[in-house]
Amino acid sequence: MSRVLILTASTGAGHNQAAQSLRLKYEHAGHQVRVMDIFKETYLAYDKVIGDGYEFVAAKLPEVYKAMYDVADMKSFNKLINRYGLPGVNTKIDKIIKRGCPDIIIATHPFAVGIVTALKRRREIDATFISIVTDFRAHFAYYSQLVDAYIVGSEYTKMSLVSKGIPAHKIYPYGIPINLAFLTEDALQEIDKTQFNVLVMAGSMGISKIAEIIGEVVKNKSYKVDIVCGKNKKLYDNICALYANVIDYERVVVHGFTKDIPQLMSEADVLISKPGGLTTTEALQKSVPMIIPFAIPGQEEENAEFLEAQGVAFRATTPEAVGHCVATLYKKRNIYNRMVRQMKEISKNYSIDSIVELSERLSIGDIETIPTNITRTAERLYI
Repeated sequence: MSRVLILTASTGAGHNQAAQSLRLKYEHAGHQVRVMDIFKETYLAYDKVIGDGYEFVAAKLPEVYKAMYDVADMKSFNKLINRYGLPGVNTKIDKIIKRGCPDIIIATHPFAVGIVTALKRRREIDATFISIVTDFRAHFAYYSQLVDAYIVGSEYTKMSLVSKGIPAHKIYPYGIPINLAFLTEDALQEIDKTQFNVLVMAGSMGISKIAEIIGEVVKNKSYKVDIVCGKNKKLYDNICALYANVIDYERVVVHGFTKDIPQLMSEADVLISKPGGLTTTEALQKSVPMIIPFAIPGQEEENAEFLEAQGVAFRATTPEAVGHCVATLYKKRNIYNRMVRQMKEISKNYSIDSIVELSERLSIGDIETIPTNITRTAERLYI
């Protein structure tokens, strides 16, 4: 049994969900696991600025967020973080790590890479270190020669790391860890595929924009439409008021916060959503083609570019364009089937069990590496 420390941070739900899914798998495999929020448990000022600030700036000031993202994506910025870590955080995490003596450390947030790298560089820890890349293009904050293995969501992501000098043998396309409920076989569920099912993940998008999109989609009575507003009560009330005449709880259903997303996605033929790393991975796992009406500049915009380039999503910037894309997938089954096949190809190696097995093998030195001289040549290219 190994001691496993999983480091996360509350900048969006994806990092924490990945951490919790890993926790369940490691505990099931008999390991002792601790999940730690690197800011909440060390230095609350960082949590307020980085965690709460992310939510506000990304939602209200997307262009400002893009500028911040670009600065953080610079090699020079991350060289400082990887060498010195974050003042006020490193010392506390160092104490926690030394007290817990983990055999395996897993980072589900890029900022944790710099913190752990700083400790490893000073030879204060020697645990196996794995980084989970939670989007489809790796931000520079992920790059470090002291990471023992990277878990990525696609071959495209792998090559983006290789292009910066990360040795290919360190990168495994096992997928972003998602809620285990998404990993169940659809064949075991009772799914009605006689209708064309449209799932709208509306909770994180602007009220006026998503309301117009829904208005366009519900016009076609051939579709069954599920709208998920999440914890956005204002959006839920607004949608219910605007479309009271078509909400019948058979063809058009509005959900608030629900734990039924895995089932809804299993039933869906198409997903309309922002391209967050976690939502995108869930869609890939379920082979549900996506329509993307909006993406936060930065990692979501890069995710959208990846999905469109891979032929598994449409970009649509107006409600009319969204409606046209849904109609295309409904009427042209050859296009729809091609997108589904490509999603299955991208996600064919997704496996949280493989992540657990990989870390176990790394921790006992049971992974064959490439010759040292080749590794050193590659690693000069990154931090």
